Amino acid sequence: MSILSIIIAILLFGFMILFHELGHFAMAKWAGVKVNEFAIGMGPKIISKTVGDTTYALRLFPIGGFVAMEGEDEDSADARSFTACPVWKRIIITAAGGIMNLILGLAVIIVLTSGQSLLGTTTVANFTENSASANYLQVGDRITAVNGESADCDYDIIYSLIRDGDGIVSMDVIRDGKKLHIDDINFDMADYGGTKAIVLDFGVYGEEPTFGGVISYSFRWMYSLIKLVWRSLGDIISGNFALNQLSGPIGITEAFAEAASSANIKSLLLILALITVNLGVFNLMPLPALDGGRIFFMVIEWIFGKPVNRKVEAVIHSVGMALLLVLMMAIVRRFKFSYLFSFVTAVLYGLILDGTMTLAGYIPMDILPIRVICYAAGIVCTSAGVAFFFQTYISPEVYELFVKEVSGHFNRDINKFKTCYDCVSCAVGIALSFAFFGLWHFEGVKLGTVVCALVNGFLIGNFTKLYKRIWSFEDGLKLRKYFE
Repeated sequence: MSILSIIIAILLFGFMILFHELGHFAMAKWAGVKVNEFAIGMGPKIISKTVGDTTYALRLFPIGGFVAMEGEDEDSADARSFTACPVWKRIIITAAGGIMNLILGLAVIIVLTSGQSLLGTTTVANFTENSASANYLQVGDRITAVNGESADCDYDIIYSLIRDGDGIVSMDVIRDGKKLHIDDINFDMADYGGTKAIVLDFGVYGEEPTFGGVISYSFRWMYSLIKLVWRSLGDIISGNFALNQLSGPIGITEAFAEAASSANIKSLLLILALITVNLGVFNLMPLPALDGGRIFFMVIEWIFGKPVNRKVEAVIHSVGMALLLVLMMAIVRRFKFSYLFSFVTAVLYGLILDGTMTLAGYIPMDILPIRVICYAAGIVCTSAGVAFFFQTYISPEVYELFVKEVSGHFNRDINKFKTCYDCVSCAVGIALSFAFFGLWHFEGVKLGTVVCALVNGFLIGNFTKLYKRIWSFEDGLKLRKYFE
């Protein structure tokens, strides 16, 4: 893959996300919701212009965009805020992103269909030499279903046959005006890049394209893709396909890049159509952290006349996001149980932090010496806790888990590596603060952060030596295999 093809892939992926956000933006304007910013790209602003209440910005990195609506993620007393909008309008605004992806997919499919010399039907036209299916099917058979799944266009037949795992297929056909059900049609199987699939050994008739025919065929093809998404998820749940046969953002970018490197515009458009339809359908599913999940809570509000507690909804979406991250790790074949358990550790960290902050509320923090003592105590306690986690197979919070995994993989001293990693992270944080908020603006990175970065590794190392002198760490529960 060339650099150019990778750039094209990233731009196309960004274009799909931008089209998604454009749907939210257009419907928010239609509903009268105040849009604070509509951005093309992510990262620092390159140029921006405020028109009315909305700032339109072009940002540095061409990877999508975002719509910032008043009151979407925070409480707002503004009469034009997202939460003040009638629930049915909020549902339309939220659904508009996924719907725009489906519209984009349909538009691409229409372009592809318009360029075809013939439009495929579901009527058998011919067989290849030594065709296995010729023993069951006949020229002129119109296929109406494959394995019980309706066949409205030739792509329905192709997708159903590709998904079949054993090469034994049932079909419903219309032959000489009569409906027939044919069981146990044996197809030959072949290996395609490590996956066994049916050999398509027959062809179908094509029709001359007309304006009406192109539109009709495009909608049927689009519907076929939508059904494919749902059925593929069913295959994952039922175990017909493994999780690693899905593709995440990495796989999507690779698919775009391969199509771009082939210099075949048709292949590129076909991949674009397939992925944008997948994105639209998946995003509208009623799953936490997705637009469909948010719509689900809005429908509950519509039915019962009052919204679900925002804190409860936020927790559900957070858990959903964590599960989606686990799914993404599984998709890229880098999943370990320890990664999942690190979320549990993070929750424990959060509970301890909340308790500590509550206690701190009773301490007069406006007195500088007391603030310094509390700060020092916090660093010492945190370092002691991290050092303890490093001696066990229990997964620390994600930040420390990364340090533990990488230092172990490259056989480096974990404490020195943490110091280096903390300092680099601190420097990156300062650079991003300057880029996003202006030069010499230290947002989220203060003197205390720098001190922590410099001394944490040293303290953790000394606590580790202390623990080893006092205790002998042995596995009390034989669970280490699940964390490695």
